[in-house]
Amino acid sequence: MTGDHHATTDDLLRALASLGFEATDRVRLRFGFDAESSTEAVELARELRARRGHRVHVGPKPLGAAAGTRRWGVALKTPPTPLDEGAIRRLDDEMLAIARRRPGRRYLGWRPMLEPLEVKQRAS
Repeated sequence: MTGDHHATTDDLLRALASLGFEATDRVRLRFGFDAESSTEAVELARELRARRGHRVHVGPKPLGAAAGTRRWGVALKTPPTPLDEGAIRRLDDEMLAIARRRPGRRYLGWRPMLEPLEVKQRAS
C-alpha cells in the first residue's frame, strides 16, 4: 500500500466533510478498475460479484492509441455505506488486493456517487 493511495482517500473524505457530510452519513460508493481484455474483465467481475449486496458493471472503454487495442472498465457499486474512514480504507485495500491478484488489472480508486441535489442541500 502506498502513501499516495491513502492520500486520495484522505482528500475525498476531506472534500465530503467540506460539503457537510459526516462519518455517519451513508453514501453509495463506486470502486473502479481497468482490465486489459474482456476475459480479464469478466473474471474480475466474477470475483467482485462474490461480494453480496454490491452491483458490478463491465463495459468496453474507448479504443486506445494503438489500433485495435481496447481496455475494459469494471465498477463495483456499493449500497449506501457509512463514510467511516476505517471502513472505507478497508474496502479500498480489499479492492486493491483483488486487482493485484492477476496481471492485466489496475485499480483506479473509489469515488462517492452523489446526486447533485444532495450536494446542493448539504452545501447550503
